[in-house]
Amino acid sequence: MARAGRLTSGAARIVAAWTCPEAEVSVRWHAPDECFEPEANAAPTGLPLVDLVLGKVRHHDVQGTHLAWWPATLPSHREVAAAHLLPYLLPSYWSPVLGDEVTRLVRAEGPVGSALALLLARMLADPRRPEEVEPVLELAARGELPAAELGRQLALLLRVGRVRMGELVTGLDTLAREGGHAQAWQATAAALPLLLPATGKRPRHGLAGLLALATTLATWCGARGEIPEVRDTAARAGSSDLVREARRLHALLTAPKEA
Repeated sequence: MARAGRLTSGAARIVAAWTCPEAEVSVRWHAPDECFEPEANAAPTGLPLVDLVLGKVRHHDVQGTHLAWWPATLPSHREVAAAHLLPYLLPSYWSPVLGDEVTRLVRAEGPVGSALALLLARMLADPRRPEEVEPVLELAARGELPAAELGRQLALLLRVGRVRMGELVTGLDTLAREGGHAQAWQATAAALPLLLPATGKRPRHGLAGLLALATTLATWCGARGEIPEVRDTAARAGSSDLVREARRLHALLTAPKEA
């Protein structure tokens, strides 16, 4: 790419424009309709097809028959490819997005961010496809998994009712027991602040189970560092399962490390 960028011919400029643009991808969640909108932005290259692909994300194929093309279309921009798959993540379109497409994205190149993390989060918490932990593990093994963003997207999916707490806990537990315990802890630590109830609010059903898993993961990883939302929950009056588990986790995270 660097060599193509130094050439001056028209063909070289086309190659450079195709391979070199840096695209910024974001996923914005909207309330109160509880939907998300992926965006891919890049400086115009002057190539119509490239500018279309790196521009506004839309439903290009309502039936989802061409979804398998995206990883091969943008093998060095997997986050952009993931953004183009996200419109099919909506409930009525979820079925076309299968593990093969996301696995191909995992094995491609380029930055990883909120778009691919959202796809991985939905797959990880899908009870119909327990094998979908494999792409997450593969990305983790390559040192490329955005674990905190994965946890954040899991929490957002749960908050809008796209996944259930039991499915979320099972997915993270499976990830940990298959070797990704450090990444599972990072994801859980990022999800908890979004899921723990504010003062006066009722907790979500099953949240104590997520806290219990967090304590197990933190123990395995030797994690330390106070999480304010866990601290506040631990300080609540009473002895509910939620409060007890929050106190266990808070005590562990604030205890001095053993020499």
